[in-house]
Amino acid sequence: MSKYTFILLVLISIQVSIKSKLIIWRESEKLTYDDFQGQLPALIYHNEGAVATTSVIMKDIADYTDSNVVINIYAVFDCEKSWIFDNIKNEKVLNHEQRHFDITEYYARKLRSEIKDLPRINLLMQININECDIMQDLYDRDTNHGNDSISQQYWNQKVDSLLTSMKEFRNTEVHLYP
Repeated sequence: MSKYTFILLVLISIQVSIKSKLIIWRESEKLTYDDFQGQLPALIYHNEGAVATTSVIMKDIADYTDSNVVINIYAVFDCEKSWIFDNIKNEKVLNHEQRHFDITEYYARKLRSEIKDLPRINLLMQININECDIMQDLYDRDTNHGNDSISQQYWNQKVDSLLTSMKEFRNTEVHLYP
């Protein structure tokens, strides 16, 4: 048994706590209103009429040998922590929230492209989470939470371009070598 098994198992238990319904990002599937199942907040901030709770997670050691570890890195949408007010359900809002999910997928792909060995996995995960959070905040600020249609169009193109730039890392599976 490799010395990295413990590191991976701890990492996986920290990164994945699947207590709620998660949707794994898929290019062919877009979010729907039914995916937003979270409890509506009593108080909202900014111009939020919806929240998409997304994360990059690592799970499923698909294969383990002393020379090869295979993990999966996913962008996920948490249905039970995401919400949308009924009075603002429209395609503009749904597109804005989908783009939050798409940004998370971009960072999942970026992480897949950067992880080559086990010792750096924790550091790279944290760096990518921080960068993703910064981009999500910038996206909301620039688009005024989707209310600025010109900025939203710019970000739609930008996110599509980012995903395309990392298309070779669409596969969730990553092979790591100690």
